[in-house]
Amino acid sequence: DIQELLSILKPKLSRTSRIVVVVYNSYYRWLYILANKLGIRKGEAPNTFITSSDIVNICKISGFDLIKLRSAVFFPFKWFWFGAIINWLFPALPFIKNFGLVCITVLRPIIKESKTPSLYL
Repeated sequence: DIQELLSILKPKLSRTSRIVVVVYNSYYRWLYILANKLGIRKGEAPNTFITSSDIVNICKISGFDLIKLRSAVFFPFKWFWFGAIINWLFPALPFIKNFGLVCITVLRPIIKESKTPSLYL
């Protein structure tokens, strides 16, 4: 449960702490399963897929602020620098930037300031 994990982590974090979450694109579930069956990708197929709007809502409920939400990995192969160029260029294009294989999300805890002054006169 993602919300429960964030709720457990929050008391252990300070105001300057950050959490980086890698979220698989839910629309490419079939691609991960196909890559595993063909032997291109090793490991288990991801079993948790959530959308970007879901992660935003989970963050708000758990008491976190969303700092950055960025799509990444548009072409997973290093094919004569072709993959590096695509992965560098596509996040900047307005219509293509949401088609990344994963989404990198950076969160920070919302911690209220204490009302007591730090110095007594």
